[in-house]
Amino acid sequence: LPIMDNRSSDPFVVVKFNRRIIHQTSYIPKNLNPIWTLKTKAFFLFQVKAKELFQDIDGLCFEVIDYDAYSANDLMGAVKVSPRFLYKATEERREFRLQPLMSKGIIVNHKVKGKLALRCRRATPYDKEFLKQYKIDAVKEARKDPIKLRGVAMIVKNVGTGGGGYVKTVVEKKRKKETIGTETVVKYKIRPEPDPQRKTQTTWMTKEEIDKESFNESRVWLDAGSGMLAKVFLEIINCKGIPNLDVNVGLDRNKTDAFCKIVYEDCICSTDVIDDCLSPRWMPWMNRAFVLHMTHTSSPLFIGVFDYDSSLHTSVESHDPIGRVNVDLSKLRADTEYLLTYQLYKEGTKISDRKPVNGTITIRLRLEVPDERHLVLSCLQPPPTIYVNDCQKRDFLCVKYTCKGYDNERFDTNVILSYIEELLAYMNLVVYLKDALINLLLWRGNHRVDVRIPVKPSEQNADGADALNDMTMKERLSYLVERYTKKTTILLPIHSMTLFFSAVTLVEKPSLLPSYIFGSIAWLLIAVMGFRHNNPDPWDQPKTFRDIVEILLVGEPLEPPPTITKNQNKKEASAYRKKWADKIKELEKNSVEEKRRAVREAREEAEIDSAEVDLGTESKGGLNLNPLKPFLLPVQKNLGKLLECVRFMKNVMLWEECYFAFWITCASIILGVFSLFIPWTFIVIWSTRLAVWAGCGPWMKLVDIYYYSKIEDLSKSKKSKRMRDLKKSRDNYLNLLKEDVRLKEEEAKKLKAMKAYMFGKYSTHVPVVKTDRNRDVPLHESSAAPYVEKPLSMARAAIEEAGLHNKRERGQKLSGVMIPKVSGITEVKRQDQNFVIFLSIPTIPHVCLFLTTCSNAFPGIISNIKHTDSIRSTVMLGKAISNTRKLERGALASSLLNFGGDTNASAYSKIAQIILVAIVASFVGVPMISSAVQWAVKKSFPVIISSIQLAVEEWYPAISSTVQSAVEKSLSLFKSEW
Repeated sequence: LPIMDNRSSDPFVVVKFNRRIIHQTSYIPKNLNPIWTLKTKAFFLFQVKAKELFQDIDGLCFEVIDYDAYSANDLMGAVKVSPRFLYKATEERREFRLQPLMSKGIIVNHKVKGKLALRCRRATPYDKEFLKQYKIDAVKEARKDPIKLRGVAMIVKNVGTGGGGYVKTVVEKKRKKETIGTETVVKYKIRPEPDPQRKTQTTWMTKEEIDKESFNESRVWLDAGSGMLAKVFLEIINCKGIPNLDVNVGLDRNKTDAFCKIVYEDCICSTDVIDDCLSPRWMPWMNRAFVLHMTHTSSPLFIGVFDYDSSLHTSVESHDPIGRVNVDLSKLRADTEYLLTYQLYKEGTKISDRKPVNGTITIRLRLEVPDERHLVLSCLQPPPTIYVNDCQKRDFLCVKYTCKGYDNERFDTNVILSYIEELLAYMNLVVYLKDALINLLLWRGNHRVDVRIPVKPSEQNADGADALNDMTMKERLSYLVERYTKKTTILLPIHSMTLFFSAVTLVEKPSLLPSYIFGSIAWLLIAVMGFRHNNPDPWDQPKTFRDIVEILLVGEPLEPPPTITKNQNKKEASAYRKKWADKIKELEKNSVEEKRRAVREAREEAEIDSAEVDLGTESKGGLNLNPLKPFLLPVQKNLGKLLECVRFMKNVMLWEECYFAFWITCASIILGVFSLFIPWTFIVIWSTRLAVWAGCGPWMKLVDIYYYSKIEDLSKSKKSKRMRDLKKSRDNYLNLLKEDVRLKEEEAKKLKAMKAYMFGKYSTHVPVVKTDRNRDVPLHESSAAPYVEKPLSMARAAIEEAGLHNKRERGQKLSGVMIPKVSGITEVKRQDQNFVIFLSIPTIPHVCLFLTTCSNAFPGIISNIKHTDSIRSTVMLGKAISNTRKLERGALASSLLNFGGDTNASAYSKIAQIILVAIVASFVGVPMISSAVQWAVKKSFPVIISSIQLAVEEWYPAISSTVQSAVEKSLSLFKSEW
């Protein structure tokens, strides 16, 4: 836009129809490339009759005006959009150049530049309802009334005392003693509330009863998210041994009020708050069960545990964090029920600050994958960028801590030091590389193979020889094998054999180098995968290359789901972990000693050589306001991005990102095999020859005469013209880049404003791939078993199928261009003449306009559609229907799904029609089709055979001689070159 003030402009847009103002956007201060969003009134709905719309030839007039507070506003230009364009537009983005505005035959302003970008489309019922609700919310926001948001950012419910009622906490009784027979038992009050169906039995329970009840199946599930790849069934069971973060004065009754925050992709969920308990249990009737929908295979599941602080505590900025867990779902198998226990760590900026002092959390997890092959193939698409919003700052800080732990966005020298410490910690890989190199070069075995070796038969088994005559052939063979052989396990040096074979062939044929480079990548990844599977801890083993290949070929792994018991291989895993920890400590100790020795030797040499004396005054420090922040903050951000890339590559190498590692391995194998058939020697020799002959020959003198010398002999005017042409082409290229960046910025600002209105103004990024600094592994108390679906009664199955036991909260993924919708919303199409115009301006405003022509036709149908739409919106709150055939029999279900319920008479008539058509087709149609096919085959078969014989006799000798000569030439060429 042009500069109307001293250095910039304050533009806004006025929309006129028939010289009447119908909308006006907010002005954007000091901006020559403004972007109007929802907050700055980029949308509006305008109703007009069709006749009135097309009678006005000018259509809509958009005037771009510069706002001046103390003088008259300045007109910057105008755009007129015809009714024909409005009628045919389908929300595509169109740019219009600003034109001078004519007023009574006089041009108002002559110097006009700039563009106005618009979008428009026919209005939908969703658009009209959205704008209507937005106007209501804008009025409420002006009055500072609470606004009901539409997202899944849930405020914690059933908070009880929530840390805010200290007097109630001290007075309220939470445990009591009861005498049952001759025994005295201690019972605890169930918080926040007992089971609504069994209040008497579940108000007070013993510790054993609480533990047993907490592991029962959950009743109410919250269905959240917008993914389609898989469903994650998550239940928060309990926490144990969490610290007390509340203040105790006098009595020891005010304790931690624990609740959990779950963040997975585009959804946020919360459990109930358990008041004053250091080992809280969430019961089946509480808010603890969630069905999360997967969008990407690598998305981690984040769970944070917090101490709830009441909103009465205005001095408290956030709920106190206790710990967080990063659950890796890519290791888990479908149709397996996992009971996982994780250690809660105290997070800090440094790696050494992470200490297991905050208790444990136990969750129950299960994956339901409709198509595992599609799950593996989806990893070939780039991971999406996901942001989640929240309306309250406290909840936003909880979400941010749950996703990222410590805050690494604000400037802090400790964060930079922690980054450097983490980079230095990767030097520990030297221990693993040294061990792998020694095993590789010294031919130490790494692949276990069971073999049987001959041994001298023992006299104890001699008695069985008398019964050989009574045995079958198979039994005799097994008896002889067991008696004369012994089973033993040997370690084959597979990797050493591979290295030796590859090195020998590469020395003899250097042309195999490209193929071996690709093959070495696959070999390295597979070797690391084998090393990871040598770990006896079953919870620290990733999916194998074989498992993923079986999924691609068969659709699922051939091995049954695993069964992992509690404390399985605990001693072996502890010894394995201790062995590597001792090696790393020894390496660190040796490196520290080497540094000290080097410093001591340098100091000794400096004492001998130094001859100068410093006469200056030593600085004692002083006030430090960190003046290096403008320089160190970009360094901190760049280090953070670098470490995220390093963490991702480390996870791929270690098969933590098993699907990415699998596809890299496959690509390396394919490229390696393909490279075997490329004559690299021929390509290199002839490429070198052509380069030398073309660039170093005497004909380069012609290049000098006819091209280079002419450039040097150009006059100043021609040189300046040539430079102008080069600058013009460069400017065109930069303008294209700026336009692309401007469009991305436009869409990002629009989406940000829309999400801020729908879900809350606080936004944070949710990692989709694994870039966490620390890796959480389940403790040995965890277990896994194949999931067996329990049989349900007819009433229970009907309730679950109808979704009455579920609460549905859609995710925060928005789809659409102008007024996006939350993914999952279905809309009934209506045949009325509605229009929407969305004016998006990269160099100028984002304005949105909705045009609706009045239509009184078919009022009954429209009202019926409205009623159906309301019913459908109610149905969408339930669980997604897995089998619609179960619902086709009921009139209510068929009406909800637009199937149209039938009466008994119509159903019988349809069945009779189907039977009649089947009889006619069987006795009339099938014989006619069969005879026609036989006649066609009888007539055409001899002709086809004779044609094939003739073609073979005529063309076979020529083709065979040509192929033979080509093969001979190719073989001779390859022999000479290879």
